Amino acid sequence: MANKRSSIYKYTNLKNINNFKSILNHGVYACPCELLNDPFEWERIDEHGNERYRIACFSFSRNSKLMWEHYADGHRGCMIHFVLPDDYDSSFTSSNLLRKVNYENKIGYDKISSDYERLYHKDKKWQYENEIRAVFDLEKHDSNQWEIIDNLVFYKIKVQSIFFGCETFKEDNYKQVLKVIYDYNQNHSRKIKVGKFKIKESSKYAFEQDNEFSFEDELRRYKII
Repeated sequence: MANKRSSIYKYTNLKNINNFKSILNHGVYACPCELLNDPFEWERIDEHGNERYRIACFSFSRNSKLMWEHYADGHRGCMIHFVLPDDYDSSFTSSNLLRKVNYENKIGYDKISSDYERLYHKDKKWQYENEIRAVFDLEKHDSNQWEIIDNLVFYKIKVQSIFFGCETFKEDNYKQVLKVIYDYNQNHSRKIKVGKFKIKESSKYAFEQDNEFSFEDELRRYKII
């Protein structure tokens, strides 16, 4: 697994199998501005900008309790691990496509004149997300970095590993997700590693990686292999 500084994560639920397959096969979905969870982010983007831009979101935080709760369906989902590109620049002034979000107060936000640049800034109340994002521009984008399928936009990035939450086995689609990962690994030379988290025996409010979890054993338990 890549070292901590070169890793980013996507927390997601497993309720839509096709969405999960898309992450493996195409990359991370870039949503329209109006679907961002904070309306203040997009309320000042003009109507043309709402149609023009899409946002693919990740986090630097590994094993964030709040991220698991808010974005991974209370541990019924998973945390997907990716590796940053070699040319990633961690400065806020970077011109790279993939950039960490600059959290600031409303006064600083109001000083930003460009819609595109504004989408790399958020209110400080969201700082716990430790977010990094890529903004798609319909009018000027690199097809080597983006894929467009039926008007859906995906940021091209390869999944390195997947970690299931403590409660993922309660998700109705869990077996199907196992099968999707298994089929992917069967058809690709680069295999996706799979792990799982569990609640710490000593605490109901903490969790840790389950070192006894085996993907192959789980496939056998659900009669996939």
